[in-house]
Amino acid sequence: MENGDVELKTIFPILSDEELMRAVEPIIQEYFENGDTNEACISFEELHAGKKRYRLPYIAIEMAMDHKPSHRELTSVLISDMYGRIVSERDIARAFDELLRNLPDLVLDTPDAATVLANFLARVVADDCLPPRYVYDLSDLAKQTPTSPSNQEGEEQVEPKANGLVNGDANGTPPDTLMNQHSRVTISRAETLLSLKHGLVRLDNVWGVGGGTRPVKSLIRQMVLLLREYLSSSDLHEASRCLQELEVPHFHHELVYEVSVSKICKLSVQGPMRNLGSSNKNSSYVALPNFERGKDNYCPNLNALSVILLFTFNNQISDPSAAF
Repeated sequence: MENGDVELKTIFPILSDEELMRAVEPIIQEYFENGDTNEACISFEELHAGKKRYRLPYIAIEMAMDHKPSHRELTSVLISDMYGRIVSERDIARAFDELLRNLPDLVLDTPDAATVLANFLARVVADDCLPPRYVYDLSDLAKQTPTSPSNQEGEEQVEPKANGLVNGDANGTPPDTLMNQHSRVTISRAETLLSLKHGLVRLDNVWGVGGGTRPVKSLIRQMVLLLREYLSSSDLHEASRCLQELEVPHFHHELVYEVSVSKICKLSVQGPMRNLGSSNKNSSYVALPNFERGKDNYCPNLNALSVILLFTFNNQISDPSAAF
């Protein structure tokens, strides 16, 4: 400085794409386990990504493509919470630009990557992280840009004019390179999702209402329907598969409770219910603590049952391994 004073400034190292990937991946993995967006955002802030902030949603979406719908839902929620705090509208737009451009590589690992990316794109629009204009500009760009017949990947050879956020990236890459046979599928599907009646409202469930995000009443109803279907078909494999697809291991005690009540209220179902319980217990899919908690939940209600049924049932549950 002119007066001779020394001004100290904090300088943060600029991470390469590979270094940023290594730093972000464990943050996303931990977020998939705890679902805490604030903790994830704090970790992202500590990375000081600077001009590479767009890589944060890019990496999150790329990782989510190989995960189940509940993790994709978590990723959509994370991007929404990052918006305005970690990343800007333009950062998110650039992330999708890069994802669209790299789709030919992404589909090698995730065959349905184009469809998955379309869902993510439509969802960020529904969450007000990107304007609908971004998708419509992409659609116009796709219509303006014919696919070169000599290019098997569908890369474009002309440079149409684009507007809005679809204007290439900071490195001067022309927007027409976004267009390939896979990105066209993504853009078309995203536009279709947004044009559906009440589309923006429906997109809140674009991944399905998965895992523990569902209301308790909904989960209870799902458990009851699962048991009814099982009693109708006696298909143990299908019942176990449906239970796993619910993705709520913390709520398996409700299954124990519903099975227990069914066995008490209707003696004719005791055999099938015992088989279902034994199957899940032997496979270790329903953890022992859930058996105990389910048993604790129905015990306070036993006074409402007849003495005979209570005596019969208590004989059967004296051993926890007797499947409920």
